[in-house]
Amino acid sequence: MTSELGSLAPLAVPGPGGRSMATHVDARANGLNLVRLVLASTVIFWHSYPLTGRPFPLPGAAQFFGEFAVDGFFAISGYLLIGSWLHKPSAWTYLKNRLLRIVPAFWVCLLITAFVIAPLASLIQSGTVKELFQGPHSSPMYVLQNLVLQVQMYDIAGTPAAVPFPRVWNGSIWTLRWEFFAYLGLLALGLLRLLKQRYVVLAVWLVLWLVNIGIELDLISDGYFQRVGARLGFMFVSGMAIWAFGRGISARWWMPVLAAVAVLGSVLLADYRLTGGAALAYLVIWLGGAVRRTPWQLKDRDISYGVYIYAFPLQQLLVIVGLAALPTLLFGLVSLLVTVPVAALSWVLVERPMLRLKKRRSASPAPVNAPEPAPALKARSAG
Repeated sequence: MTSELGSLAPLAVPGPGGRSMATHVDARANGLNLVRLVLASTVIFWHSYPLTGRPFPLPGAAQFFGEFAVDGFFAISGYLLIGSWLHKPSAWTYLKNRLLRIVPAFWVCLLITAFVIAPLASLIQSGTVKELFQGPHSSPMYVLQNLVLQVQMYDIAGTPAAVPFPRVWNGSIWTLRWEFFAYLGLLALGLLRLLKQRYVVLAVWLVLWLVNIGIELDLISDGYFQRVGARLGFMFVSGMAIWAFGRGISARWWMPVLAAVAVLGSVLLADYRLTGGAALAYLVIWLGGAVRRTPWQLKDRDISYGVYIYAFPLQQLLVIVGLAALPTLLFGLVSLLVTVPVAALSWVLVERPMLRLKKRRSASPAPVNAPEPAPALKARSAG
C-alpha cells in the first residue's frame, strides 16, 4: 500500500519544533464531527432570517454568511474522502459507504416531512390534511420526486402556506446532489489512478479557482451549474489538497491565525472564496484537529447531518405555530433546541445502524504523509 502511494509523499517536514497538518489532525481522534455540527447550527441561524421574513442585518457580508457553512462541509468531506479512497481504493466499497451515509437518513427525512411535519402544519392552519394527499404535489409524490437526491419538488400541495418563505419545506437538501457529484468526481480521479499524483489534485484545485475568477470577471458564463459546481467543487478539492500536502503544511499557531485573517479580509468581497476559500478549508480542518478532549470529538454521536436535513422543515413548522414573532437570534436558538433531539433520533435509529453495515476495516498501515519518527497514524477515513 505504501509503495502504491509513493507519489503522494510529502513536500517537506516543517522546521524543528514544527507541526504539520498530517500530525495535527489525528486520523482516529479528531473533532471534525464537532466542527460539522457547529457549521450545521450556523445554517439554522442564517435561515432564521428569510424564514421569519427579516433581512440579514449585514447585506454586504450576506454572501459569506450564507455560504461559508456549506463550503466548510464540502472542505471537510474532501479532506476525509481522499484518505478513505487511498486507504481502500475500491469503487464498490467507496460508493456503498457514501450511499449508506447520506441516502437512508435522507429518505427518512422525506417521509417525516411528508407524513408528519406537513400534515401537522396543515392541521394547525386548516384543520384538515385531505389536500396533502391529492394531486401531483401530494405527500407521496413529494417523496417519490425527491428520492434520488435531486430535489424536484419543494412544496406539498402548496404548503407551507401563509409563511414568509412559502412553498418550500426543505431549502437545505439541494446541496446533497452536489455532494454526491463531488463523491463521483473523486471516484473518477481515483479510478484513473490520478489521486496517486498529488500535483493532479493541486492542478484540479487551480483550475476550479480560475473558473471562479472567470465567472466573477464575466469571462465564463454565469450559469447555475457553472457557478455552483465551481463553488462547491473548489471547496471540496481544497480539502483534498490539504490532505495530499498535509505533511508540508504547517499547523503551528500562526497558520490558523493567518487563515482567519484571510477569511475575515474576504468577507465583503463579491465572492469571498477567491481569497478566503482555501483559508476557510484550512481553518475548519485545523479546528477539527485542535479538539483533543474525547467527549467533544463526537466520534459516536455525529448528529450534524441530522441537524442539517431536519432544521429547515422544523423551522417552517415553528413559524406556522407563531414563533416567527421572536427576535431572530432567539428564533434560531429555539430552532436549534427543537432540531437537536430529532437529529439525535436520526443518528440512533437510522444513521448509526446504516454505518454499522459497512465492512469492518482491517488494520491499516501508517499513512504516507505522517512524518517519522512520529507514531504511525491509521489512514484517514470518512468515518
